[in-house]
Amino acid sequence: MSTQTTIQKEISLSGVGIHSGKQAHVTLSPAKPDTGILFIRSDQNIQIPATISHVTHTTRATTLTHDGVAIQTPEHLLAAAYGMGIDNLIVTIDTEEVPILDGSAQPFVEAILNAGIQTLNTPRTPITISSPQSIIDKDQTISIIPSDHLQITYILDLSHVFVGIQTVSVIITPDSFQTEIAPARTWGFESEVQALLEQNLAKGGHLENALIIGKESYLNTPRMTHELALHKCLDILGDLALLGLKRPITGHVIGFRSGHFLNTQLANLLLN
Repeated sequence: MSTQTTIQKEISLSGVGIHSGKQAHVTLSPAKPDTGILFIRSDQNIQIPATISHVTHTTRATTLTHDGVAIQTPEHLLAAAYGMGIDNLIVTIDTEEVPILDGSAQPFVEAILNAGIQTLNTPRTPITISSPQSIIDKDQTISIIPSDHLQITYILDLSHVFVGIQTVSVIITPDSFQTEIAPARTWGFESEVQALLEQNLAKGGHLENALIIGKESYLNTPRMTHELALHKCLDILGDLALLGLKRPITGHVIGFRSGHFLNTQLANLLLN
């Protein structure tokens, strides 16, 4: 049976929130066994556990809330923790939104590696999938089927634009996460930018932290083949991290056009 982990030392990062546009300072600190991932809003003196019961919104990003205080867009940081096998972590932040940094999970992975990973003498509580389960919402589906490892397959259908259909499948290990998933950036459509700004969203977005889809081509250069679908895998991992200390998952997750809403619905299903 595998044991829980944390990081060896404190490390900090700073950047803007992609939706709020606000500067944010984040410090990752070691945590005791059975802590899970715990956000602390230092400006509000409020603790917000990164668990599915604290999810309040899933539009454009995942939002966690406790006592009326929110943590927005935590999924890239949570994906990095999950992908690197970090169970326990204290995340201190001085505003509501986790910084987007370069739009991927890679900066958080680098921070975890720089801090070092510490094994704790406390067993994990894994989730093993024994029978297929699916959630369907209109034209979106997410399923999980039995497997002897955690695998994520994602089918992205953007056949209405030049991107077309992207299909990816990755067996999740710290190595595969670092090389195949962590570098994949968040993305969006050039045609949606004005509408998002009118909704007070994407105020911190730019071509350095998001891959933007134009009418006939990308406005900036993809980092990797099928980067859009790989980022969807990243989001799935980030939302599954909300299972808290129920990890690792042994199962094959298959998403078709799914997003944060279905991801968090799957996490809810796996807890019950």
